[in-house]
Amino acid sequence: MSHADFQTETNAVHDAKVRLRGAFERPLVGRLMPWAIAIILLIPLILGAFAFGATPTRFAEGLSRLAGIIAFMFPPHIWTTWMEWQEVLEGLGQTIVMAFLGTLLGAAALLPLALLGAKNIIPFG
Repeated sequence: MSHADFQTETNAVHDAKVRLRGAFERPLVGRLMPWAIAIILLIPLILGAFAFGATPTRFAEGLSRLAGIIAFMFPPHIWTTWMEWQEVLEGLGQTIVMAFLGTLLGAAALLPLALLGAKNIIPFG
C-alpha cells in the first residue's frame, strides 16, 4: 500500500466519521455503565469500611499480623535433617496418592451412571 493509498483511506475514514458521527460512538448508556457498576460496587465497600472502623493504620497492623502468621507456617527449627524431610515428603506423597485414588474410584463408580444417563446409549431412559 503506497502512501497516497493510505492517505486516501485515512481521509475516507475521517469523512465517514464526520458524516456518521453517531455510528462511531458508543451510546451514552454503554459509556456510563462501567462507571455506574464501579460506583455501585464501591458504595457498600466504603460503607462497610466505615461500619467496621477500617483505617489505613488498622490495615497496616493487620498486614503485619499476617506476616507473623505466615512466619509461623515455616518455623526455622523444624526439618533440619534429612530424616525429618523424609517424613514430610512421605506425608505429601501419601496425600497425593489418596487424592489420585479418590478421583480414580469416583470416576470408576460414576462411569456406569453416566452411561445409563446418556440418551444415545439408553434411548428409553
